[in-house]
Amino acid sequence: LGLFLLFLQPVTGQYNFTGVDDMLQKNEKALGKHVVALVWKDGKIVYKKEIGEDFNAKTQVAVGASGQWLAAAVSMIYVDEGKITLDTKAGKLVPLLAKYMKGYINLRHCLTHTTGLEAEKGGLGRLMPKSKFESLEEEVDYFINENNTIGLTMNGYLNNYYGSDKINTTIGHQSGQIDSSVLGQNSFISQYKSQTYNLNYKSMLDTLGQELNADLDFSKVHNIENAYYDNDFFNAGGLHYRSPVIFRNLTPSKIKIVAGKLDYLLPLPNKMKLETGIKSSYVNTDNDFRSEQQVNDAWTNDVSQSNRFSYKENVNAAYVNLHKDLNSTTVQVGLRTELTHTEGKSITLQDETIRDYIDFFPSISVNQTLSKGNTIGISYTRRIDRPDYQALNP
Repeated sequence: LGLFLLFLQPVTGQYNFTGVDDMLQKNEKALGKHVVALVWKDGKIVYKKEIGEDFNAKTQVAVGASGQWLAAAVSMIYVDEGKITLDTKAGKLVPLLAKYMKGYINLRHCLTHTTGLEAEKGGLGRLMPKSKFESLEEEVDYFINENNTIGLTMNGYLNNYYGSDKINTTIGHQSGQIDSSVLGQNSFISQYKSQTYNLNYKSMLDTLGQELNADLDFSKVHNIENAYYDNDFFNAGGLHYRSPVIFRNLTPSKIKIVAGKLDYLLPLPNKMKLETGIKSSYVNTDNDFRSEQQVNDAWTNDVSQSNRFSYKENVNAAYVNLHKDLNSTTVQVGLRTELTHTEGKSITLQDETIRDYIDFFPSISVNQTLSKGNTIGISYTRRIDRPDYQALNP
């Protein structure tokens, strides 16, 4: 159940709360069936909305929760008086927040956590955006003539995310008896940036179906993920019995990929078709994982939990596929070979591993058309899964 207060900017003329009604109705599923919405103006209740029968404006609640509402009310009084705004950084009012990686939080963010609703259980906090996403996708084709085309595709995105949670863990020797508790207050801020470019050339070599395709790709990814963890320890009486454990993880990641490939298609007599091609790719990653603990108000790197790892990969591949149609049966056999060179280096440990190897990947498939809309087939393919380059940090 939840109870929260809504505070509006100064209202002129007749009160119109249609927008509030619409907001509550739109988010009724997220808010739940036990909600009371109140709007105060000059010390009087000018709007009241009760959702549910077991919870109303006269329901008694704990003093702690009421304290949160009063803090929200005082904050909004200062906003109405023009002393602060909803976009005022909380770190300006409480400098300690900026010191603990929470300088990005403003008053609007704080109010989403003073509504009496837990942040992750669906409530007013869900109505406030916590992410910002921007993306770009453009494609341009230039027709040299009816048989030759050049295309350029560009993709990119810039995503920002922030969030926080509060976790209370109780500890006891037996069920129902609490000896101590751990309160974890965590915050996260992340940024994800990506740019991808593809240059493509396609040529129809003749009227029999010969095709030549060439692609050149470039990708660049830069991600930043920062997480802050504050753990307080309390005894059964609610008093601190040991020093807090405060640490943060900083995990920037950079990835660059360049790849080029050439594909050729040749129709053959007797309903046969030959496909062949080559591809070369270069990957360069730099993944840093820094774990730092706060000791005497200073951040100290935890060497045992930190590592910066760079990875380089060059794959040169070639393939050939042969297709054959036999009335209602289609057979395809193929072979792909890869020559791979990798260099993995722990910059923190000054340890490097270099590998060179060649591998083969055969494939075969048989498909039988039984009737219109019904096909049965069997296939075998040997594959390899490439690593998630952002996660490459042993």
